[in-house]
Amino acid sequence: DVNPFPPYLRILSRRNNVAILIPSGLLFAFSFTITYTCARTLALYYDYDALRTGLVLLAYGIGSILGSILGGRWSDRTLARLKAANGGVSFPEASQKVRRMFGPLESTKIAMWFLPPSLVGYAWVCQERVNVAAICVMLFLAGFFSIWIYASTLAYIVDANTGRSSIAVATNSSFRGVSAFVAAEIAVPLQDALGDGGLYTLWAGLMVIAQLLILLVLYRGKQWREASIERERERSG
Repeated sequence: DVNPFPPYLRILSRRNNVAILIPSGLLFAFSFTITYTCARTLALYYDYDALRTGLVLLAYGIGSILGSILGGRWSDRTLARLKAANGGVSFPEASQKVRRMFGPLESTKIAMWFLPPSLVGYAWVCQERVNVAAICVMLFLAGFFSIWIYASTLAYIVDANTGRSSIAVATNSSFRGVSAFVAAEIAVPLQDALGDGGLYTLWAGLMVIAQLLILLVLYRGKQWREASIERERERSG
């Protein structure tokens, strides 16, 4: 039998991996929570049945699809610019020398400006029970910008773990699965206690923390990753 825990722990022994896995888990937990609580809000306060609720939630799905496509294309485009500026060599983080150029994680910066405001907007259009069209717009924006960032974090996890990409992706899946489970379990009590306004203002704050961790990896991840590789070589040698 194959023991998955040693390679799992090796992934977690790298600070850059842990620092990117946390925001990845938070982003997935958010996407899991918003569709669940939105369905409750539409049923309780708008008297929507399952069909109409599903049609409203399509806005989030369409935003996620477009965010994934456009975010991926933007990441590919900016990675090509980074490689050209770095003599044809790429690495998962933007280097110190070409920091102002775009890299796989740096391509998330444009979405970081808009995700927290989108969540605050969603929070209070739900809280104030405004027209459902406003909820659709906020759902679209939340899906678009959250998946833009999430897709880049997943790409980084693969790129930063050469030769270990399968276990890195599995580790990411465990983080996001546990995060989604916890978020789903506490979503209803928090929604009842804080309302949609308080709950998604809280989520906006969590997204700011996630984005700060991504920026930390962007600027320090290369040093952490190279130091971890050197330690692993010393232990194996």
